[in-house]
Amino acid sequence: MRWFVDGMNVIGTRPDAWWQDRDGAMLALVDALERWAATDGEEVTVVFERPPSPPIRSSVIEVTHAPRPRADAADDEIIRRLR
Repeated sequence: MRWFVDGMNVIGTRPDAWWQDRDGAMLALVDALERWAATDGEEVTVVFERPPSPPIRSSVIEVTHAPRPRADAADDEIIRRLR
């Protein structure tokens, strides 16, 4: 089974000042998801509302973003991929 993760929804649940460094928060989430996927053998796709800068690459999980940044863009991209 593949897990689809709305990256900013997960990041936004933590009151750790992520809004001061969104790209750093995105990288930290990818690192955590990589550890989980590698340890438990899970297939994971994390979707962000916009591309991180610099781009985040992973050989463990799929890191992607919505085609156009806007509210709910990651949700819409996840739904598109599930259809």
